[in-house]
Amino acid sequence: MKPLLKESIIYQAVESGELIIDKNGCVWRTSFKVGLKTGGTTIVKIQKRRAEHDIGPYLQIRKMVNWERTYCSAHRLVYHHFFGPIPDGMVINHKNGKKKDNRPENLEVVTHSENVLHAVHVLKVGRTAHQMGEKNHASKLTEAIVIEILKHRAVILEEIKTRHGKNISKLATKYGVSYGTIWNVIKGHRWNPEAL
Repeated sequence: MKPLLKESIIYQAVESGELIIDKNGCVWRTSFKVGLKTGGTTIVKIQKRRAEHDIGPYLQIRKMVNWERTYCSAHRLVYHHFFGPIPDGMVINHKNGKKKDNRPENLEVVTHSENVLHAVHVLKVGRTAHQMGEKNHASKLTEAIVIEILKHRAVILEEIKTRHGKNISKLATKYGVSYGTIWNVIKGHRWNPEAL
């Protein structure tokens, strides 16, 4: 059975005081100790313990709701606490890239696409410039072959203006790659011609 991932359900525990979120974005579970003082008066002692579970890349909050285990990411709960409900289809981005740093100033609501772009351009995660050329694990061409292909660059660019791709097709067949691979080399999408 798929777990519920709803911060609004678990946020009810924050509203009731069962969970506390501090100014640093840490989530605490409160528990009460009842004891007897000399003279017979009952005292209540409130204790706090961390509510986050360190599961995978994100911290997670778990709670039983109506006899069903309910889960939510701690960063989504913290965002909800400080800034209000998260709009449908939106995700929470960690600005500094540290997925367990849930301080309110490190969280922002973004679309999934903006989150991916942040990872690539700001955090340099995924397909970045340092993975171009032979450093890319999927590279089918060596630097020497690319230099050889780029010798035909001016002819190919002129040829493309007339909507013919005969030279690209010949080079693709010669090096055992697709038409698109040769075209990406010419355009500098997979290899940077200035770096060669």
